[in-house]
Amino acid sequence: MYRFPNPGSDINSLINCFNYLNDKVGNKSYFDLFDMKEILVLGGFIASSGSVGEEALKRGSNKDLSRDRSYNQCKMYAEVFRILGWVQSYNKATDYIITPLGQDFCKSKHQKLIFESCILGIQTPNNIIETKGDFNQRLFLTFLKAFNNLNGVLSKDELIYFMFIEDDTNEDIFNSYVEEIKHFRKNPRDFEKELTVRLKKRGISKTTAQNYTRFPIGCFKFLNWANASTDNSNYIKKQNVFKLDSGGTEALKIYSKLTDIPVSYTHLTLPTTP
Repeated sequence: MYRFPNPGSDINSLINCFNYLNDKVGNKSYFDLFDMKEILVLGGFIASSGSVGEEALKRGSNKDLSRDRSYNQCKMYAEVFRILGWVQSYNKATDYIITPLGQDFCKSKHQKLIFESCILGIQTPNNIIETKGDFNQRLFLTFLKAFNNLNGVLSKDELIYFMFIEDDTNEDIFNSYVEEIKHFRKNPRDFEKELTVRLKKRGISKTTAQNYTRFPIGCFKFLNWANASTDNSNYIKKQNVFKLDSGGTEALKIYSKLTDIPVSYTHLTLPTTP
């Protein structure tokens, strides 16, 4: 199962944070999570202990980093920036450099279009991010295809279910997931049972799995791919869903026609010292 980082679902805030971070990092050869925390907290982008700015930095500091909320929010932001291709680990996992793509993104007047391309480019496996399990996934394109094949609606739990897909480049596997969802919509108890089994096998709670959907759902709204709605025509009882919108229809039309050419980055070597 793909585990999306969860810094929040407001994509505008995420992009504003990255633009500000890029501006403040300037000519530094690299930055770490403590640098990032200081920049974003002092800039008012991250609150801590009910405060913002310098007071938040004082209140939010904790020797136990697992309890330092602003530090952990920066960690989640950094993971999202990394899967988007905007930053790259440098020397060690929590040191980063901003990539040429990240720099170009900040300079562009078409950030929404670039952002859309970046999320559609998120693929596993890859040479940049270590993942567990034997999966071949490009999930944002899969979500669009799933919307298209399931009458334009998906529930939050159905999004979670598609995160388990083994190989979404295999049409037979993808179609089998679509047919399973059609069955589950008429038999919700079967769905709850199957989803529980899959989550338990991965050692993931339902709440944690739902948190993994926050970033994708934020992307749907930001790009006008899909918006929150209710549906009682595809389910046996009224269901909270996300409904395909014009942005999603247009994106699927464009990107489904493109040739997918995975690129290996194993030949690239980053410097290991500043």
